[in-house]
Amino acid sequence: MKQDEHNPVTARIVPQYTWRPGDGPNRLTWRSAQEWKKQCETMRIDREKHEAELESAGSHVPDMVRDINDRFGEPPRVKQGRKRLPVSGTWPGWYEARDMIAIALGAPEPRWMNGMLWHERDHYPLAGVESAEEIRRLSIPDWPRLEIVKRMLASRERWQRECPDEPASGFGQGLSLTVPGRGPVWGVFYPSFVDLGVYLMGMTRFLTVLAGETELATAAMDLCFKLSTSYMEFLLSVYPERFEALGAFGGDTTAMLSPTLYKPFSAAWDVHLFEYARAKYNLPADIPCNLHSCGASSHLYGPWGEHPYRQNIGTMQTRLIPGHVGRLRKALPDAQLELTIAVPEFDIARVRPDEVHEIVWTSARDAGFRDVHFTVFADVHRPDMLPALERNLLALVEAVEQARREGPKY
Repeated sequence: MKQDEHNPVTARIVPQYTWRPGDGPNRLTWRSAQEWKKQCETMRIDREKHEAELESAGSHVPDMVRDINDRFGEPPRVKQGRKRLPVSGTWPGWYEARDMIAIALGAPEPRWMNGMLWHERDHYPLAGVESAEEIRRLSIPDWPRLEIVKRMLASRERWQRECPDEPASGFGQGLSLTVPGRGPVWGVFYPSFVDLGVYLMGMTRFLTVLAGETELATAAMDLCFKLSTSYMEFLLSVYPERFEALGAFGGDTTAMLSPTLYKPFSAAWDVHLFEYARAKYNLPADIPCNLHSCGASSHLYGPWGEHPYRQNIGTMQTRLIPGHVGRLRKALPDAQLELTIAVPEFDIARVRPDEVHEIVWTSARDAGFRDVHFTVFADVHRPDMLPALERNLLALVEAVEQARREGPKY
């Protein structure tokens, strides 16, 4: 890879004003396309009104967030349109694949509350399964015949009828990734075992099975593989996606695994998925993949560096752990590091500006001043926290600018 093919240091701010109501429209219960658009417009106006109120009170945070995201939010080559990525339509969408698979096996539908879908944690469909034989007796759903799937397809078809000039998007099975040397690529994401297992068994039961019931865990992984691949193939048959990347290695729950459990139940899944997809779609040996782990995962940096398909990991998405980015870069020297800065590891709204500068600049330095992106969640619980956040955003800008001066030149 040539030096000028690296991506520069980038950063994006996600402000969360927690004293504001945030229900928003529920995409699963829209009654008409016109009504849905009206609700979205109302939400946009409400957001702009809130930002105007902050600005009239003397806060520059809304303008600063927009400026930072415009200047540093993505690599220049993405803004220049080096590659044309699929454009999603405006269909409100539906439950994600993990929800749909869990519902198919008997889980209740999530509830919409406070702007989010919430799962019923007392009714996991496989929580009571005690043997591998019980798992093996389960059949894979006939996806087109399921009521929940019929409702999803009907929702999408209704949008097409009401908005013939606004083609509906797919079913959330695709996502853009930024890969060093390639820029933005479009990937198709299969639900992973470590995520499906939690949706089907619940966190406590699933991790207990992985840790001490090997035969049951292996049977569950086989079942989840069939569920994941069959459902995604069904979606791709309804809405074909042209993709250049494959996911997802790891998963949201990867951080909960020990290194001992990671290898047989996460890395082994990645290998199986990679080989399955390569054979099914005749994919090239160097197709980039993403590796994902939502939480603090420094205990897995060693296993990630030994991943059987490490050379294919083009994008790494995980939580930033202050002081450990150098270890992560050593484990994945050629990957784009997409690092989330958030509580409890770091609260940008409650620290000093010099601490913000230190964590951003030092982390960029340890990543080699290239191929690293920071997503910073700014939790603002009271209006009187805004002045401190302004100072900290200025410190972040200075750190990113300094890091860019040290990194690849464009």
